[in-house]
Amino acid sequence: TVGTKPSDPPFPIDPNETPVWLKLLQDILMYTLLAVVAVGLVALIGYGFYRLYRRFNESRLPDSDRRESLVPSLADFVQARLRRPAAALRPLFGQTPEQRIRHAFYRLVDAQLRRGLPYDASLTARERIERLDTARFPELLDVVDLYEKARYGAGTCTRDDAARMQRLVRGLVHKDLAHLR
Repeated sequence: TVGTKPSDPPFPIDPNETPVWLKLLQDILMYTLLAVVAVGLVALIGYGFYRLYRRFNESRLPDSDRRESLVPSLADFVQARLRRPAAALRPLFGQTPEQRIRHAFYRLVDAQLRRGLPYDASLTARERIERLDTARFPELLDVVDLYEKARYGAGTCTRDDAARMQRLVRGLVHKDLAHLR
């Protein structure tokens, strides 16, 4: 070709320009360094929280003297008052009438067990109710009939049955239903 020297390269290269492979290597090293620094900071923060946790929990011995108050705190009182209605509604939401009836029966039996009724796992629901005072509380027979309908029936309970069971149990759960001792 005319006008070119054999020592000239076929394309122009600027001697001050950084090669592409070197830029790529710099980027890889920079991101690796940033990742190492980020992981180090997270580890350092985690270790700090771990040390803080150990500092406060190791200093508590099981029999150490602690300042306690017999008066409940306002926050505990408010939390307990807010949890109680929510806990009462939670098990009833979304249940079938049969499940509500069975739950009410279990509440009644549990209340009587807490009052001292002896527990025998071999008893049926009817036998368990017959050990209570059905002469003073004839509604106990309705309770066991509804329970047996819900437990052994083929899905024949209605919302009215569940509401009736709730009313009956609500009236009985706070009474001592056992025979007079």
